[in-house]
This record gives sequence, C-alpha cells and structure tokens, in this order.
Amino acid sequence: LPKSTIEPGEVVPVTVKWNPSSPDSDFRKEAYILTSDPERPTVVLVVRGKVVESIRLTPAELTLGSITSTSTLTTEAQVLCNLEGAFTVLGHEFTNPDTAEYFAVAIRPLTAPESERAGAKSGFAVGIDVKPGLPLGALLQTIRLRTNWPGKEFVELPVRGQVVGVF
Repeated sequence: LPKSTIEPGEVVPVTVKWNPSSPDSDFRKEAYILTSDPERPTVVLVVRGKVVESIRLTPAELTLGSITSTSTLTTEAQVLCNLEGAFTVLGHEFTNPDTAEYFAVAIRPLTAPESERAGAKSGFAVGIDVKPGLPLGALLQTIRLRTNWPGKEFVELPVRGQVVGVF
C-alpha cells in the first residue's frame, strides 16, 4: 500500500510482488490487508494466473532416435515469443563443429495464425535438415539461435539421437 492509513471511502492502488518459482506453472497468490473495520478486519486479495517464459522452444529438444548414417531427415521446431514486441531470430550457429556440416537450418517467420495456434504472440519456424554421412554413435549437436530479445539473446535447441550403420 502507498501509505499506512487509508480513510473510509478512499481508493488507493495496491501493488503485490512475488518471484515465480518456474515458468509454465500456474499460480495462486494471496495478499492479506489488515483493517480497523470490526466487520471486516482482513481483506484478502487473490491473484491467479500462469507464468510463461518470454521466449520458448517447442519442442525444447529434438530427439531423433536411431537414424542410419546414410539417411536424410527433416524436422522442425519453433521458437515462440509470448510477449508483444518486435521479436526476431537474427541467426544461428552450431555448438559442435565436428558434426555441423551434416546439418542445414532454415528459419522463417510464423504467420499470425501459426503463432496463435502455438499459443504465442509471434515466432519462427526452425527447419532442420540432417544430411547423410554422420559418424556412427551418439549424435550430440546444439543449434544456438541468436535473437534480438533482451535477456534471451541466445536460445539453444539440443538435437539428440543415435547414428547406426546400415544392416
């Protein structure tokens, strides 16, 4: 409250602050205001909602499963913005240079209906082509997307799988 005493009939703004524990969680918070009114000694303010990340990936990780060393694969992820603003993906890089040559990435803006269906204000589709020739074994690559969003200048999309030989 902006002051300790509020006169009967007076209107003042109330500010309630808290730190959310995690994104994508529902919350219900209560604030108790004590009064000198004998008929209503306590006023309870209840705030309900959902905490969302400003920028999120869907899926958060690409799991390709088992793929052969001679196969090609195309998949897609989305990087979504849940807030108003001019969000854009500025570029990408691979964190594992050993397998970077086996990936191609194409980034395009989502249409307004695509963003709405994903529950976001805006976003980008991240198309990933996996090329043949990957070495056998565990596939561990991360695509680091560079954005213009303050506090989320980079968003990382892990790509996991197992490259197997042709039998």
